[in-house]
Amino acid sequence: MNSPRQEAYQVLIDRLLTSVTSEEPEILRTNRNLVDAGLVQTMLKTAADLTKGGDPTRANRLMNIAGSLMGVCGNSSTQVTPQEYFDFLMQLLGAIHDSNGYLQKVDSLLRVNLNLLDQNLARELRSFATNSLSELEPELAQPLALDIFDLSQLLVEFPMGNRGHNLEIAITGYEIFASVFRQQNFPEIWADIQHILGNIYRSRDGIKAENLPQAIHHYKAALQVRTREAFPISQIETQFLLGLTYRDAGQLTYAFKAIEIAIDTLESLRSEIASGKAAEYNKIYPCMVEVCLELGKQQPEYYNRALEFVERSKARHLVELLVRKNLYPKRNFYTNQNHYQKTCYLLDQLRRQIPAKQRQLEACGDWQSQLENRSTKLRIQQELNYLQQQWDNLLQEINQVDPRFKSIQQVEPISFSNIQAIAAPDTAIIQWYIADDKIVTFVVSDRSPHPTVWQSQSQDLKALINLASYKQKDQWQEQLSLLLRQLSQILQIDEILAQIPSGCDRLILIPHRCLHLFPLHALPLKNQPNKCLLDRFKRGVGYAPSYQLLQLSQNQQRYSFSHLFAVQDPTNDLAYTNLEVATICSFFPSAEVLVKQDADEAASKVDGNLLEAHCIHFCCHGEFNSNSPLDSALILAQDIRLTLAEIFRLNLERCRLVTLSACETGTIDPMQDDEYIGWPSSFIYAGSPSVISSLWRVDDLATTLLLGRFYENIRKHHQLEAGDIAIALKDAQTWLRDLTSSECEIILNQLKPKIEQILTRIPKKERKILGMEIGDAIKKVRLRRPYPFANPYYWAAFTATGF
Repeated sequence: MNSPRQEAYQVLIDRLLTSVTSEEPEILRTNRNLVDAGLVQTMLKTAADLTKGGDPTRANRLMNIAGSLMGVCGNSSTQVTPQEYFDFLMQLLGAIHDSNGYLQKVDSLLRVNLNLLDQNLARELRSFATNSLSELEPELAQPLALDIFDLSQLLVEFPMGNRGHNLEIAITGYEIFASVFRQQNFPEIWADIQHILGNIYRSRDGIKAENLPQAIHHYKAALQVRTREAFPISQIETQFLLGLTYRDAGQLTYAFKAIEIAIDTLESLRSEIASGKAAEYNKIYPCMVEVCLELGKQQPEYYNRALEFVERSKARHLVELLVRKNLYPKRNFYTNQNHYQKTCYLLDQLRRQIPAKQRQLEACGDWQSQLENRSTKLRIQQELNYLQQQWDNLLQEINQVDPRFKSIQQVEPISFSNIQAIAAPDTAIIQWYIADDKIVTFVVSDRSPHPTVWQSQSQDLKALINLASYKQKDQWQEQLSLLLRQLSQILQIDEILAQIPSGCDRLILIPHRCLHLFPLHALPLKNQPNKCLLDRFKRGVGYAPSYQLLQLSQNQQRYSFSHLFAVQDPTNDLAYTNLEVATICSFFPSAEVLVKQDADEAASKVDGNLLEAHCIHFCCHGEFNSNSPLDSALILAQDIRLTLAEIFRLNLERCRLVTLSACETGTIDPMQDDEYIGWPSSFIYAGSPSVISSLWRVDDLATTLLLGRFYENIRKHHQLEAGDIAIALKDAQTWLRDLTSSECEIILNQLKPKIEQILTRIPKKERKILGMEIGDAIKKVRLRRPYPFANPYYWAAFTATGF
C-alpha cells in the first residue's frame, strides 16, 4: 500500500470523526475512490488506538462506520474460508469459557473481526453444535451450551457490525442452548430462552409479517411453563409482551386477551411481591386502555372495558400505596376482640412470611442455582402458593366483617354494569383519562349500554399541560376566568355536554392527573355569558376520585346531622376562623370545638370526637406531600398531625360530612399515577359519604360567607339524601357569585353584631388583628362593584366529593 494512499485514508478518517453523523454518507460518497478494504483496516487500527488512548466514543463511532462498509469494500465474507469461520468461533468460545464472567477480551475479539460476523458464522455455529453436542455427555454439553448462550447475549448487545447478522448468530445460539436445556428437564430455563427469542424477533428489523409471528410463537411457548400458578411474575412479563406483539401485528382481540391475563395475574399477587417492578407494571394498564379504545371504534362494548381498566388502574395504585402501611380491619366492627386480635396476628404473620418466601425464591433465580437446587426452588414455590392461598382465605373472612378492608389489600374490579348503576336516573358522569398522547373523555348515564367516548388530538394534551404549568402564579387569581375559558376549549366541554341525555340534572366529575387542579364545575359555557357548568345542572356538580370510592360513598348513607366537631385555628395564625366557626356552629344543636389546644389535649379530643360527630369541620392548615401522599397531613396542633394514612384507619361510621376549610385540601400531585390519593379519598374510605375541600387558599371573607350559606342550605333539608351536599354547595356558590354590592352590604350589616360579639370573646391581641383583617376585607369588597365575588377565585375553590 503506498504511503500517499495511507495518508489519504487518515485524512478521510479525521474528516469523518469531526463531522456530524448525518454528513457521513455524503463524505464517503465524494471519496468513494478511497472506500476499499485498506480503508476498513485503517479504520479498525485507528479505532483500536483510540480505545487504548481512552477515547471509546470516537472509537465506537469509527467501528460502526467500518462495519457498515464491510459489504462495500473488498473485505466481504465471500473471501473468508469455512476454516477461518471455525477458527474464529473456537477463539470466541474459548475466550468465553476462560473469562470467568469478564468478557472484555471477547468483546475485543468481536470488534477486530467484524467481517466474520455474518450468516456464515451462524451456519458454522449450528454445524459445530450439531456435530459436537450430540456426542457429549450432559455434564459436558451443558457448560458448552452456557458458553454459546453467553456469546448470544454478547451479540444481542453488541453495538458494532451489521445488527441483523449479529441477531441471526444470537438466535442460532439461543436455539442451540434450548436444545440442550430442554423443556422436559429444565422447564424454567427453557422458558426463559423462549421469552428472550420472542423479544429478539419482536424488536428485529425487517419484515414485520415474518418477525412478529415468530415472536408470538416463542412467547406462547414460554407461557407453557410461565403459568400463574408456577411463575406468576414471569407470566405477567411474557403475557404483556405477547399482547404488545399482537397489537403491533394488528390482532387487537388477541392483544386484549393476552394483556387481560397479565392484569388478572398482577392483581392476584400481594403488592409487595410485584412492587419491585412497579414501574414496568404500571405500563400495562395504559396499553390495555389503548387497545380497548381501538377495538371500541368497531365494537362499542370495548369502550365499557376501557373504562373498567381505567378504574382497575386507579385501584391498583391505591392498593400499592396502602399495603405498605400495614392497615388492619376496623376494630369496632368485631364483637369478639379475641377474634380481632387473632385476625391481626395472622395478617402480620402473612405480611412477613409472603415477602420473605418471595425473596428466597428470587435468590434461586439465576440459572446456576436452578441447576443445583431445582428441588429446593420447587419446594419454595409450593410454600409461597400455600401462603398466598392463606392470604386470600383470610381476606375473604375479614370481608364478612369489614367489607371495606379487602378493597385496600387487593384490586376488586368494578364492572361497567356496576359503574352504570352508580349513575342513577337523571345523573350523568364524566370521567377524564389522560393518556400519553391525548385526553380521553368517557360520558356515562343509565340510558346507554356503552359510554360515549371522545378522544382529543395530541395538541390538546400539550395545551392542557401548558395550562397546568402556568408559571405566573402571582397573576393566576386575576387570570382565572381566562384560564378556565381556555380549559373549556381544550376539553371541548360544550361538545361533551351535547352527549349527555336531555333530562339529566345532576353531574358527577371524575378528573385525572392535572385536571384535579382546576375547578371544572366553573368551566364557562359557549354562547351563554356568565354561565358555567354549575348552572347547567339543577342538582349540582359533584366530584369523585374513582367509581370505586363513589360506590363506597353511595353505600354509606347517614341521616343524623345534629352534632358538629370543629377544629379551629390550632396553630393560632388563622384569626378569621373565629368568625367562620361561630357562624357554622349556629346551625347545629350540638357542637364541640377544638380551639388552640396543646398537643396532648388536642390528641385526646380529636380521637374521641371524630368517631362521634355527624359533621366534622377543619379550619386548619394542610400539608400535601407529593413524594409520599399518605404522609400528607392536617395540622391539629403544634406537634399533632392527622395524616392520610391515619385517616384511612379511622371508622367514621356516624359522619355524614367532612368539610376541609384548610389550604388546598382538595389538591393532589398531578404528575403522579396515584393522583387520586388525597384527603377526600381517605375520608370517604374512613366512612364519610361526603367531603367538601378546597383547591386553593380562598379569601377569608368569601369563605365565611360561602360556607355559612352552604350550611344554611343544608339545614333546609329535613333529611340529607344522596346528592344534597352537592346541591347545597352549588346554591351557595352561585349565590355568592351573583351577589350584588347592595345585597352584600345588607349581609355585612347583619354580620356586624356577630363580629363584635366574637371580638369581645377573644384575647386583645387577636381581637386587634381580626378587627383589622375584617375591616380591610370589607373595604376591598366595597371596591369590587357591582358583583364583589364574581371572579371564580372567590366562589369556585370548594368542591363536593362523594354523595
